[in-house]
This record gives sequence, C-alpha cells and structure tokens, in this order.
Amino acid sequence: MATFTSDGIDPEIQQRVLEFLNTVSVDSEIAGIEPQEGPVLDDPTKGYSGQRGGYDIGLTVAQRILDKRATLGDAGFTDLSQLSGISGLGQDKFDDLIYTFSHSSAPTLPGLVNGGEPATPAIITTSPLWTQSSHLTPPALTFVRATDNAIILQWEDDNATADGYRVSLGGSGVLATHFDLPGNNRTAWLTSKMVFVPDILSGGTGSTNQGRVSAMPLIAESSHEVTIWATDPNAVSESGPNSSAHVTLSVPSIRIEDPATGRTITPSTVQPFAVWDANGNGIVDGEPSGAAFPRYPGCICAQTTTRRGNAFDAVAGVRANAVVGYFFYDGNAPQFIAYHLFVDSSNDVTPISVLYGDAEVGVAGNRVWVSPPGTIIHTIQVTSGVANINLPDIVEGTVTAETKASDGSNRIVEFQYSLALLPK
Repeated sequence: MATFTSDGIDPEIQQRVLEFLNTVSVDSEIAGIEPQEGPVLDDPTKGYSGQRGGYDIGLTVAQRILDKRATLGDAGFTDLSQLSGISGLGQDKFDDLIYTFSHSSAPTLPGLVNGGEPATPAIITTSPLWTQSSHLTPPALTFVRATDNAIILQWEDDNATADGYRVSLGGSGVLATHFDLPGNNRTAWLTSKMVFVPDILSGGTGSTNQGRVSAMPLIAESSHEVTIWATDPNAVSESGPNSSAHVTLSVPSIRIEDPATGRTITPSTVQPFAVWDANGNGIVDGEPSGAAFPRYPGCICAQTTTRRGNAFDAVAGVRANAVVGYFFYDGNAPQFIAYHLFVDSSNDVTPISVLYGDAEVGVAGNRVWVSPPGTIIHTIQVTSGVANINLPDIVEGTVTAETKASDGSNRIVEFQYSLALLPK
C-alpha cells in the first residue's frame, strides 16, 4: 500500500483536493459514470495515461476513500497523507488527483449593454488617502451594468502619470467601501458573497437588519453609487461628471407552489449567487465544505441526488458547470433555490437540476426538493464575458420545474433571473 505526503504540493491545490474528497457523498462522484470520463482526470504525463480511456479512480477504490473518510470524524480528510494505506490507491491515482485539481480550464467565454445612470459625484473626505490632485484627470465610466447579483464597470482614462484606480461603492445594504486596482485595469465588478449570512437579508422575519458590512453583500433591488478615481502614489483624481453612476440591481421573480395545499411563496427580498466551475473540478473552490452554498444541510432527499457540500450536480453523466440561485426567507425560515446547468462553448445550455429547500445550518428535519430529470422548462441566454479584461459572463432566463422530495411531496418552482457568473 502506498504512502503519500503533502510535501511539495501547492497549498491551494491541496485544499482543492481535500474539499473535493470531503464534499462527495457517493463513490460515483469520485469515479464518474463509466465508460465516460470521471471527475478525476488522468495525468497524461504519468502512469498509465497511454491506455485507452486512461486509468482513473474506479468505484471500488472510490468507496474505500469514502470508508476511510468515515473513520476520520466530522472534519474528514485534513491532510493528503491520510490517503496513505488505502488499498488500490497507488501513486498513479494520487498523481491524477493532484493533476485534476492543478488543471485550469477556465471558460474563455463579454459585449453587454449600458445600464447605469449619472450620479452625483461621491464626496470624499480630507485625508492622505483621499488627497486630490489636479494633475490627474478623472476617469470616465463608459459602461455600467447591474444584474441581480453584481455591478459591472468599464472606464476610459488618458492619464500618463496614474499608477492605478480606486473604486468606491456605497448605498443600501453596504457600508461605503473602496478597493484599489493596478494601472492596467479598465474593468471591475462587484458581487455578493455566496456564503449565506441571514442578517444581510433585510426585511426577513428572522433578520436583525445588521447586514451593513464591508464585505459588500449585494441584494437584488438594492441601489448603489459607484465612483472611479485615478490614483498615483500621493493622491487621487478629482471626481468628474462621468466618473460616478447610480445603479440599482435588477429584481428576480420567484414563485414556489405547494400543489397539495395551494400555498405559494413569492419572496421579495433575496440574496442572489452564481458561480462557474471555472477550473472544471466539479466543486466550488475556496468555500468550506458543508458550510457554504451549494450545500443542502440535513436534507432528507435521496443521497444520490443530494450532492452534499459544494458539488456541482450531475445527471446521466453530464455535470453542471454553473449554478445560479437565491437565498430568501419563508417567514423566518431561510431557504434557497439553485439551478444547476451546463453551458457549452457555444453558450448552449443543458438543464441539470433545480433544487429548492431549507438553508438553515444544523436544524433537524431540513428538506430539499429535487427536480426529476426531464421536468425543467427554461429559456436561457448567456452573454459571454471577456476573460482577458475580467468581464464576467451574464446568464439570463426563466425556469419552471417540478420538484419532489423523498417522501413524495411536490413543489412547483418558477423564477426568472439575471446573474453574473463568477469564476470562483
């Protein structure tokens, strides 16, 4: 049996592998569905890569990995050395894991429409940070667009001495905050965090309305002022007539019906999220397993469709590469909708699954309803971003899905959305 170590492996790659192994719930989510290629890719430079179809992790070894994880307690795998001694997991398969989560295949998927309105230039305080220079020309915003979850900016600048830019965001739901960008930038986008924090949902029965945090959670229908300044080592430009814009995030419509009772939910305040599987590893990177969306805590749906943790869902061998959805309240109960979809290089969309359910951590009896295959009706348009200038893709659409829980109860989920897909 092989012995492994984390020595010499990039810490970020280690974390990706550990999150993947701690996220999956069944052996097929590691091994894939044969004869199709599984989520763990064969390293073409090592081992048995010359064999037709490669030599990936099979179902038997995948189950042994899950069995080993079960012996490690709630924390699961915390170091790659814990993969040592698993029968059938040799150096070649270990190398394949490292290769898979080192491999970057970010979609090169940009040309949107102007959606901002002129705003009163932001008032800046007198401090060394905000010393104004008449030698710096104010940049001009040329493009401002708001989706349900993001504000996207482009600007022009003809300063010869500027070494960077400062972007400021203020308005409802956030404390006024700013961040600095290097001088080669001409684009920026601001977005909600995916992590569910109930207090940032103003108006929910269970909310304390204390969501004014500098992490910039953007809530659908919230209004903001954005301002761009040029900077040098000592000062910022003055605010010009075209350097600020007032922008309001778009508003989704959500409707959830219980056919048995006729009761419907139409939440008006939501926190949206959207994420690409930018590196193709099947998980949302950078978020703790089981503690960030898309997670389905304590749900009672079938294990094979639950996809616990941060996994992109898969149906019939096709794995989603994007998730779009919302958090909201039903009374004082936090809930979510998530639409998993696969977008190909031509921007054609294949529906994978729609999920609706409870989003409260650690509460017994939480439930998730999952759409059976073939029950999703949608109209979708994807507008490609520009990868080399950091503009995200935009996905817009309407979705209707029948969903079912393991106890046979049904929900009809309908929603329309406009979301920036984030290369998390």
